[in-house]
Amino acid sequence: MPPAATAAADMLLALEEIGAALEKLGGESSLRLDSLCDDMQKLKLSAKSDRAAFADVTRKLNHESEIILACSAKMEGLQEFLLRHNTSEAAILKSLQSDFLEALNFPEMDRFYDDLEPYEGTLEWLLDDDDASDDDRNTDDEADEAEDSDDGDEGSDIEMESDGDWSNHSGEYALSNEQLDAREQLKAWTSEKHGFLCIEGKPGAGKSTTMKFLSRHPTTLSRLKSWAGTRKLCFGRFFFRMIGTTVEKSLYGLIRTLLFTMLESCPGLIAAVFPQKWDQLKRNPEQRTISFGREEIERGFKKMVNDGSVLFKEYRVALFIDGLDEFEPPKSKPVSVLPATLESWMRIGEENIKICVSARPETFSGPFHQHRPNFRLQDLTRYDMVFVTQDRFSKIEQFLELFSEDERKRVIDAIVDSSEGVFLWLSLMLTQLEDGLFSGCTATELVQNIKSYPRDIGDFFTAILDRVNDLEKGYVYRALVFIISATEFSIVESIHLWAFDIYEREGFPDVERFHNILKEHLVGDEEYEQDMHTVLCRVLRRCKGLVEAVPG
Repeated sequence: MPPAATAAADMLLALEEIGAALEKLGGESSLRLDSLCDDMQKLKLSAKSDRAAFADVTRKLNHESEIILACSAKMEGLQEFLLRHNTSEAAILKSLQSDFLEALNFPEMDRFYDDLEPYEGTLEWLLDDDDASDDDRNTDDEADEAEDSDDGDEGSDIEMESDGDWSNHSGEYALSNEQLDAREQLKAWTSEKHGFLCIEGKPGAGKSTTMKFLSRHPTTLSRLKSWAGTRKLCFGRFFFRMIGTTVEKSLYGLIRTLLFTMLESCPGLIAAVFPQKWDQLKRNPEQRTISFGREEIERGFKKMVNDGSVLFKEYRVALFIDGLDEFEPPKSKPVSVLPATLESWMRIGEENIKICVSARPETFSGPFHQHRPNFRLQDLTRYDMVFVTQDRFSKIEQFLELFSEDERKRVIDAIVDSSEGVFLWLSLMLTQLEDGLFSGCTATELVQNIKSYPRDIGDFFTAILDRVNDLEKGYVYRALVFIISATEFSIVESIHLWAFDIYEREGFPDVERFHNILKEHLVGDEEYEQDMHTVLCRVLRRCKGLVEAVPG
């Protein structure tokens, strides 16, 4: 910690000590002053009073006043010091809390979470504040006759023509009954109810993206704060990741991340959960080497949650936990330890805690069978998928110029119908079709191509690999194994294009050897930055959409 911050922290401790002394002095002085005032009154009423006694009481009164004035002057001096150095008590406290939280952080905590980002313009309907009454719902007979709505977000001007329900994507279409139900359940859960909200989704349906969208959206946070009422809202989140490191899919990773995010949202809890550590940091702010062992973290979390006087007395808690199906239990415990843990938190918090979870269908018929999904994501995202498909194709001149309106609609409907609500399938298919468009395929050929791919996402991956040229399959397999291994074992967090170029040039070494090779090169080396476009085109063309490049 910088010297100025250390000095300021010392001032904070001094302020606390003086404040405590003043509080004690105030109580004692108040009693003495009351007693002296009584003596003064008695002297005034007594006929036998003399000047000496009266002077003695007056002297004591003046002495007490001088003590209070001296302490007040010292307090004012310290406050002027803080103002002069532009360091408020709140700023010092925030700095110390930041240092404390940093010690709880770990590299993989937000790696998966940070990579998630919804396609712009999608999912907004889930948090639309417009009330949806039963009268707003369309019966099956009315759905085809739904009129365009006049109220919606400004945004895309793309005309949506699927099934007669679309005018444009930005909220101006008739929501299906399933969408209305999901939106109402979500609004009721965030604003009023406690307990679990369960989101089911097939693999690749967009569960994690939806969970991030909901957990960070201002509307969600506003509703949760309304639910918290006069109490403070304590917020936490965790996203399980099966292909990640051990901590990313473990109960310990869940506890540590929730501890961090909850204390980050309510740093006032730090002193109550870790009193000794917090006192250590305040008294020695220059020593920023605070560390936590696994047992300390588990004890701290248990104290925060299990001791209702620490958390649920002044706070209401909202947690978002994604990917229950990707949890990997310790070898000595069954997979049911996770739902049992969540249930125990719910029992302790009662009406003061709510938990939103997401998982694949088999989780809600297995370990989490006592909880029925509130809605199934793959049943709700057709219109989002139409929007994404139209938006992607709107950037391809061949699609707009060579196909008629009916042909474009036929291709889009075929893609969305075949995806069966799985966004990952849709994304991969769009990449395959874009190649076809550039090759001059007709609308009929594109539809036939769509139907030739399997619907199951695992089989779909296999089908893509099967269509890779035999001469290039080795390249694709080595690239995929390298990328997965490098991120899983934390050799690197992401593969930069220049690094992948080195990987190719070095003859596809194993991951650990590549890590050593990588240390010999600098990101800024001209040798590895002069022809990145060629490298990018080669990787994307050969990997058929299984590898994606993003700016960074």
